[in-house]
Amino acid sequence: MAARKQKDSTALTDKQLVQKSTVKIKALERELMERSEASARAVTRKRELEDQVREARTVIELEQEDRRDIMSSMARQYKANHDALTEQVNRLASDLMASQEELRLTRAALAETIANRDKLLEEKDSEIANLKQQMDEMAQAFGVMLNDTLEQITTRIQRARDSYESQAVMPTRPKSSF
Repeated sequence: MAARKQKDSTALTDKQLVQKSTVKIKALERELMERSEASARAVTRKRELEDQVREARTVIELEQEDRRDIMSSMARQYKANHDALTEQVNRLASDLMASQEELRLTRAALAETIANRDKLLEEKDSEIANLKQQMDEMAQAFGVMLNDTLEQITTRIQRARDSYESQAVMPTRPKSSF
């Protein structure tokens, strides 16, 4: 009976072993399912992340393309502005040179005009001085002429008075009445 007991205990143990193995298998199957599900979730997550990476790369590429377009546009604008400003600077430099030349010519003309004016003023001053001298000479000559005329008139008046007085001193004869 002891052998049977031992067999029963071994058989029981086998039964227990089978039960344990079944439990273990089920646990392992559950773990395998969980791992499969986790793996499926990981694969799904990986795909999602890959999609996100692709989208991010697309966005980055679009942004880089936009940035290149913007930089290209800005470079064109800069070149256009630079060209326009260079042209404006050249035009202003040309205008400045023309204005400076015009100013030089105007100053030369002004200097010539001033010199002509000064010369004309000198001539007029000289002419005025000559005319004053002529007027003074004429005034003196007129004064001399007036003095001569006055002396002649005075002499004539004196003669006429003398003649009148000499006639008044001579007796006049009475007229005869026959």
